Amino acid sequence: MMQEKETARILVVDDDANIINFFRAVLEEQGHTVATAENGIEAVKKAREFHPEVILLDVIMPQMDGYEVTEELKGNPETSSISIILVTGMDTLEDKVRGLECGADDFITKPFNFDELVARVRSLVKLKRLQDQLANLQKECKDDFLLRQKKSLSLNMVLIVEDDERISKIMSNVLGTGGYLTHTIINGLDAVDFIKDNTPDLIILDLMLPGLDGMEVLKRVRENPLTREVPVIVVTAIDDFKTKIKGLYIGADDYLVKPVKSLELLARVKANLRKYQANKLIRDVLKDSGAGK
Repeated sequence: MMQEKETARILVVDDDANIINFFRAVLEEQGHTVATAENGIEAVKKAREFHPEVILLDVIMPQMDGYEVTEELKGNPETSSISIILVTGMDTLEDKVRGLECGADDFITKPFNFDELVARVRSLVKLKRLQDQLANLQKECKDDFLLRQKKSLSLNMVLIVEDDERISKIMSNVLGTGGYLTHTIINGLDAVDFIKDNTPDLIILDLMLPGLDGMEVLKRVRENPLTREVPVIVVTAIDDFKTKIKGLYIGADDYLVKPVKSLELLARVKANLRKYQANKLIRDVLKDSGAGK
């Protein structure tokens, strides 16, 4: 079932009028309010005036490039929580490393795909709103109370469901270097059995699995009260875009394309865990606040 639209304020920054018009048409069709800027200096000014929830930011621009704009906005407390998607024509490791170091939240590579754009924006709108809600709770609640809530978040455990043991081992090693605990399962039926009694903090799910395919596993994950809110990153082949987008619309939070790049794996896991942790912390704070009344 297709997810409901969430309208938001989106700032599109690009020096190419054709790209601006494309983004505007796609985003306004989704119900979003769109503002635009043609260069980096104008982007910083518009971000402070328009208060967007997400910025689609071209990397190569005159006056200030996308990296410089990202550093400027992320370094200012007034704009640091805005979700930034860098738009690049070069899908290289170096681009993504530099973007992450500047503080970008996600990437979109030219040429664009309609469904991917919609999914990425929707995901980061959700992240921005969770961060805003959390910031409001931090103002309302005592610092020591929130500190206890943050400490209650356990070391993140990532469940990897992948039948290719070589790939799952690489993922496990990469995530281990990032400070994550991992548990690996090689088929869909065992994955469903595992989540009956265990709640991972994030699931990486290959869509082509023996026993039970990834789509059915995803359905079971969302039906299980223990894992209903757990972020799921689906893994697909590069030429299986329709299945990938279907996964996003029936409950997956993100996707990775094989062969999975180590940096992108870490970036996607980190971004989705941020949303999950913020949501979990908000629920815990509200629950305890209600119990104390």
